[in-house]
Amino acid sequence: VIPASASSAVAGDSSPEQRSAMDCVADALKTGYRALECAEFYGNEAEVGKAIAESGIPREELFLCSKVWTTTIERGAEAVRSQLKASLDALQTSYL
Repeated sequence: VIPASASSAVAGDSSPEQRSAMDCVADALKTGYRALECAEFYGNEAEVGKAIAESGIPREELFLCSKVWTTTIERGAEAVRSQLKASLDALQTSYL
C-alpha cells in the first residue's frame, strides 16, 4: 500500500505570495503524506531534502521518486547518472 502522495512541484524560488517547497513538503509530511514526487525541472530538490531531514521521519517510511528532464536524457547516459547523483545529494538520500 502506498500512502497519500504529494508532488513537490512548487518552484524552488518562493515569493511573498507563494510558500516555499520546504514549507509545503514539511506540512505534507506532518499531515501524513509519505510519497513525494520530485523532478530535476522543479528546481527544488534541496528544499525537499531539507524538509525530509528536518521531519525526523525515517527514510524507509518514505516513497521518493525523481524525474530527469528531457534535455538531460538527450545528453546521454552519463548525464542521466550525473543528474541522479545530484538529485540524491539534494534530497539527502542514498536511494529513490
